[in-house]
Amino acid sequence: MEGSINHGKLGLVAIVNRSLIDPRELVALLLGEPLELFVMEGSINHGTLMSSSKLQWHTLMVAIGKLIALFLGEPLELMSSSKLQWHTLMVAIVNTRETAHAIRKLPLAKAKRYLEDVLAHKQAIPFTRFCRGVGRTAQAKNRHPNGQGRWPVKSAGFILDLLKNAESNADLKGLDVDSLYISHIQVNQAQKQRRRTYRAHGRINPYMSSPCHIELILSEKEEPVKKEPDTQLATSKSKKTGRGGASS
Repeated sequence: MEGSINHGKLGLVAIVNRSLIDPRELVALLLGEPLELFVMEGSINHGTLMSSSKLQWHTLMVAIGKLIALFLGEPLELMSSSKLQWHTLMVAIVNTRETAHAIRKLPLAKAKRYLEDVLAHKQAIPFTRFCRGVGRTAQAKNRHPNGQGRWPVKSAGFILDLLKNAESNADLKGLDVDSLYISHIQVNQAQKQRRRTYRAHGRINPYMSSPCHIELILSEKEEPVKKEPDTQLATSKSKKTGRGGASS
């Protein structure tokens, strides 16, 4: 039935039909805030609500995200982040993995500046796993003790475009772009692309590429909460018990 509320969940028609529930009241319910904050005069039953100018755009988008998570059955923690995946990226997995590992857990703005410096050869990407035959440079010694590093321009360009795309998605969802950081980035191996190369004496050898998949999550950094001072001190034992239970 249209406009029905089943098992405590709002029906889709109840959201669209403003005669059943006011969208600003729905925002208050989703945010878990008391309805008195959205009422100027009169009773809550009549729903004399504040004007929509009092609601900030960020608060409204967060409420809409929680509403989408409610009907999609996803946890609410995922609505405070921006997820992005790129499949079968035609770039070497070795260079892309090292580039992704260098920017993990960094703030979004700092990671973008770092990749732009890599494109300009002002900073190097340290190679920590696939480092066989990689030369040493002074720019990599500041980030890893082995000093091995390169400037993978193609991988850095692709990941920089991925970060900008994820930033746009986070801005559309109403997240605070200034507080975003790279909470998760992972590079997986994709199916190899097969080609051939011709050798001497009529032989043919495989000449295959190594593409990759990239997944990325930008999350808002949680503000630290100051611990309250302890009012009661822990009581310590005044007597020490020896062997056999006798007090010393």
